[in-house]
Amino acid sequence: MSRFPFDIQECTEGTGAACGSSYLVDGFEDLLRKKLQRHAQKILTAKELMSARRYFESTIKCQFNPFDAYGDQEWEIPFPATRKDYPECGLKDGYLKMKRSQVYFSDS
Repeated sequence: MSRFPFDIQECTEGTGAACGSSYLVDGFEDLLRKKLQRHAQKILTAKELMSARRYFESTIKCQFNPFDAYGDQEWEIPFPATRKDYPECGLKDGYLKMKRSQVYFSDS
């Protein structure tokens, strides 16, 4: 609908088939695995992964603005069952910090 302020609107009714939205959530899961590195298998239990995916769907995906040139958006993804900190991954006190720049440059 507009670029400034960033505003989009659904242009078609969902059919239940695989679409871009499904691929975004799958891509987010891949990004989490890269961010958590060797700890991913231990941290991303079925319950934690479901919680992170739900957070992505309800918060990050809705707030993300690819045209925001002012600053770097940052999110804290809750991992409530994770009791241990993994500072090398950005996971502390049950929250994984992630910045917009990490989304764009996740392969580096």
